[in-house]
Amino acid sequence: MFRCLPHTHAVRVLPLASLALALSACASEGLSGTSYDPFWSLGDATQALLGDVAVDVSPESSLDAPVYGPAFGAQTFPVAAFNGTTYFVAWTDSRPGGTWGTRVSATGEVLDTAGIRLPFAGPVKIASDGDSFLLVGRGIAPNTGLVAMRISAAGAPLGTTLISSTGTSTGLHIAAGDSEYLVIWGGSGIFRARVAFDGTVLDPGGVLVASANTFAAGVSFDGTDYAIAWNSSSAPPGRLTTLHPDGTVVQQASFAHTPQALTCNAGQCFIAWMHGDLTVKAARVTMGGTVLDASGIDIGTMNWNNGNIAASHDGTTAVITWGSGQTPGNPPMGSSSVLYSRISASGTVLGSPYGTLVRSNARHAAILPSSAGSLLLWSDERHRGRQADLATIYGARLDSAGTLVDATGFVVSTSANSQRYPGIGFDGESFVVAWGDERNVAANQDQDLYAVHVSASGSMLDPAAIQLGTGPDRQTVPAVARDADGTTVAWRNCSFGEVVSCGVQGRHLRPNGTTVMSLGFSMANWTHKPPSLSASPDALISIIHGFVDNMHFMPMGSYYHPHGLTDGPFMPSDFPRHGGANIAGVPVQEYDHFIAWIPSVFGSGPIRASLFHPGFWWFGPMTDVTDASTKAWSLAITRSPDHALVAWHEHMGGVSRIMARRVGFDGTLLDAQPLLVAEHPECPIRDSFANPYEVAAPLNTVDLGASSVVFNGEHYVLGWKACGPTSDDLMGAVIGTHGEILAHFPITSDDAHDEAPTLAVSDAGAVVATYASLRLERPYGAWRVQTRRLDVHEP
Repeated sequence: MFRCLPHTHAVRVLPLASLALALSACASEGLSGTSYDPFWSLGDATQALLGDVAVDVSPESSLDAPVYGPAFGAQTFPVAAFNGTTYFVAWTDSRPGGTWGTRVSATGEVLDTAGIRLPFAGPVKIASDGDSFLLVGRGIAPNTGLVAMRISAAGAPLGTTLISSTGTSTGLHIAAGDSEYLVIWGGSGIFRARVAFDGTVLDPGGVLVASANTFAAGVSFDGTDYAIAWNSSSAPPGRLTTLHPDGTVVQQASFAHTPQALTCNAGQCFIAWMHGDLTVKAARVTMGGTVLDASGIDIGTMNWNNGNIAASHDGTTAVITWGSGQTPGNPPMGSSSVLYSRISASGTVLGSPYGTLVRSNARHAAILPSSAGSLLLWSDERHRGRQADLATIYGARLDSAGTLVDATGFVVSTSANSQRYPGIGFDGESFVVAWGDERNVAANQDQDLYAVHVSASGSMLDPAAIQLGTGPDRQTVPAVARDADGTTVAWRNCSFGEVVSCGVQGRHLRPNGTTVMSLGFSMANWTHKPPSLSASPDALISIIHGFVDNMHFMPMGSYYHPHGLTDGPFMPSDFPRHGGANIAGVPVQEYDHFIAWIPSVFGSGPIRASLFHPGFWWFGPMTDVTDASTKAWSLAITRSPDHALVAWHEHMGGVSRIMARRVGFDGTLLDAQPLLVAEHPECPIRDSFANPYEVAAPLNTVDLGASSVVFNGEHYVLGWKACGPTSDDLMGAVIGTHGEILAHFPITSDDAHDEAPTLAVSDAGAVVATYASLRLERPYGAWRVQTRRLDVHEP
C-alpha cells in the first residue's frame, strides 16, 4: 500500500492510476510536498510491480544564508513613482515572471532586497496618489489585456483591475492627478482611460484619442489639467491634447516637432526629442500647445536613434535624461551612455551644454522628481564584461542644484545571491556540497566556487560557506568525488572576453574544512563541457576528464596525485576530433576507472565504455553500451561491487526517455536490452544545437545530471528532471542489481523550477540529493541550492 509520512512522501510502486490517487490523498491530508500528477510514464509497468521497496523523501534543506547584491539575469526599462517619502521602482526582468519591482527610500536604501515579483508581461508604467502606487501593463493569463495593479506604501498588492481587454503596452504612459490617474496606450490608435485612486476604472475599455498611424509620447498633469503628447503620420507631426480631470477635452494643438518625452508642472510643459542629426533637443510648450522655443534647445547628442529620452519637471527646473544608443553592428559599435541636462523655466541650459555623463555602458534612462531633487534610473552593464547576460538597474539621486548625490550610482534590482549547478560527494564523515555562487558579482567577479559540509539529515556543519575558487572568471559546475583523504572538487573556470578561454581548476577538501593543493590545467581558448571526476578512496589517484585541449581539439583526461603532479592527457581512440563529448567515470579498483562517453559534437549520440588503468595508460576493450542509432544527450555512471550501471537521457522518436543498462567491468552487457526507466512524451525536446557554454537544460525539458545515480549498498537510486504540471519537477527511480525497476517516486512537485539533481551516498547507505531551485519569492528572488535525503527501505 502507498503510505503518507509526516513531512515526507513515501512511494510503494503501484499502477500509475493508483499512484496518482494515493498521492492526491496525501495532498488532501495537507502534507507538504506530496501532491503529484501522473504526467510521466512508469515505463515497463509489469517489471515495476516486481519490486517491494518504499522511498521516503525528506523536506528540503537550504544551504548558507543569503547574501544580497545585483539580481541575476538582465533588468531593463526602469520606471518609478514617488509618494512623498518612498519610491517604487519597477523594471522588465529576464527572470521568469518578466516584471519586478522594489521600494527605495528617499535616501537611496533598497527596502525590498529580494525584489517583488509583479503579474505583468513586459514593460509597465507607474504613478502614485501620494500614498499607494498604481502600475499598468499587459497582464499575464488569465488577466490578459491592459491591467492596473495597486500597491500599498508597504509594498503589498491591493488588487488588480482590467482597463481594456484589447489594450497593449505600446505607447503606454500614466500620470496622477488630484483624485484619479490618466492612462494612455497605443494599438490601433491612441486610447485613454481614467482610473480612480481606489482602482475603479472610470472609462472601461478606453476612449479614443487619435486614430491609427499615431504614437503616444507621454502624459503629464500640470496641477490642473492633463496634457497628452503624441505623434501623427500627417503634418504637422507633433500634437498636444489637453483634458480636464473629468475627461472633457479642453483643446488640441499641433507643432512641427516630434515629441518623445513630455513633462508638465504649474502650467508649463517641456517636450524632448531626437533631431534627424542625432541632436537631443527640448522645448517649452504651454498647456495650450504653443511652442516657446521654435527651433528647440540643443542639450546633447545620441550615437544612434535606438536610444531613449525621459523628462521630469519640479515646477522650477526640467531635467531631461537620455540613453545615447549604439551604432548597429555585430557587435554594436561604441558604448551606450546615460546623460542628463537641466533647463530652467526660462529655457536656459544649466550646466554643461552637451549634457552631463551619468554612466557609460548604460541604457534605458528614466527620471522622476522628488521632494529634494530627482531620481535617475538606468539599466547598467558594468558587470556585463563578466556575464554577458547581466544588466542591473542602478539609481542615483540628483539634488536641486543638479549635483549627483550618488556619483557611481547604487544597485536597485537586488536579490539573494544566485547558487547554481551544485555537485555533491561524501568524504567519509559528511557530505560535501559545492556550487557556483554569484555573491561577489558587485565586485566585478563572476560565479565563484563555494562548498559546505552537510550532515545526512541535511544540516549545514560549517559556520559559513567555504570559498574554494574566486576571481574575475566564471568558476562553476563543480564535480565532487571522495578520495583517500576527503574529497576532490574540480570545476570549470572560464573568462569571457573577445575569446572565451576555459580551464579546469580544483581543490582537495578535507573533512575538517581545510583545503590543500590547487589543481590547475592550462587549456587555452575554450571548452564545451565541464569536467567530470572519478576518484577512489582506496588510492592516491583521481581522474579528471571531460575537458578540451586547444592543440588537439578533442576531449581528454588527466590524473593527479595529492602532491600535485599530473599525468596525461589520455583519450580513447574513437573520441571525435572536436570538442563536445559527454564523459562520466567511476573508480573500480585501487587504480582502475570505468569510463563511459558519448563521442559526439555538441548534440547527442551513442554511448561507449571502457576500463582504464592510468598507471599503464591502458584502455580495455571498447563496449557499445547502446546501438549506433541512439541519440543520448547526457549520461551518468555508478557501480555495485561487480558491475557498473550506466544511465542516460535520450531523444528517440520525438520523445525524451531515461534509460539504464548494467555493464560488467570487462565490458559484458548484463541486460539484453537497455532498461526503460521513464519516458516523457509531454516534455519538449531540448535543442541539440544549444549554446555549449550553457550547462543547465532549458526550463520544462528533461535533463539527467552527470552525477545523478548512486549505489546505496543494495539498490541503485537515480534522479532526473522533467516537466511538471506548472514547473520543472524532479523524479526518482530505484533499480535493483538484477536490472529490475523497483520504484518510481517524486523528489519535488511544486511551482518552483528545479535543475537536474546530483546524488551522493554515505558509507551507511544514506542517499542525499542536491539541486538548484528557482525561488522567486521573498526572501530570495534567485536560484538557491537545496538538499533532500532519499531513504530507500522495505515497506
